[in-house]
Amino acid sequence: LNLNNSIAAGCKNVTGTVTLSGPAPAAGVVVTLSDTLASASVPETLTILAGATAKTFTVKTVPVVTNEIGTVSATLGSNSLSQPLTVRPIGLTSVTLTPNSVVGGNAVVGKATLECNAAPNAILVDLASSNAAAKDLGVDIDIPPEEIGSRAGSNRDSGSFSVEVGAGEEVAAARAGTE
Repeated sequence: LNLNNSIAAGCKNVTGTVTLSGPAPAAGVVVTLSDTLASASVPETLTILAGATAKTFTVKTVPVVTNEIGTVSATLGSNSLSQPLTVRPIGLTSVTLTPNSVVGGNAVVGKATLECNAAPNAILVDLASSNAAAKDLGVDIDIPPEEIGSRAGSNRDSGSFSVEVGAGEEVAAARAGTE
């Protein structure tokens, strides 16, 4: 049993692979799959066809507020193998600034982007400055959660901001938590 990631955001799928020690017999082989995480789900069984030595499956995850640690297991007869899996909260993938270079005292517009739609609650992104005297820019971005039944393409994975940048400052963002 192998998982392509041992840590995944609670919105990203993980690919698992069950590999046999030799080719499956003419009738094929049915492997039982299970997991110990409330935030992950695997198919109940995986059928490896005759002659094949491996098959992949998808571990689906859902958003979490804190890390959830558990295992994914594959059982064939009396043999069972497990791999650890941690489902973590959704994080940031990027922060962009426009313009990306300004003279101190001018404003910059930015966008913080999450790796998936905000869930299960709104996600607060805290902005900070590299200037020790101005650590808190006084700007936080509140990205609302995905609404059940919302139309596809709704903008729930990013938030915009505008701040005044002092001379020699850099702006950074970090996920601050959920509301």
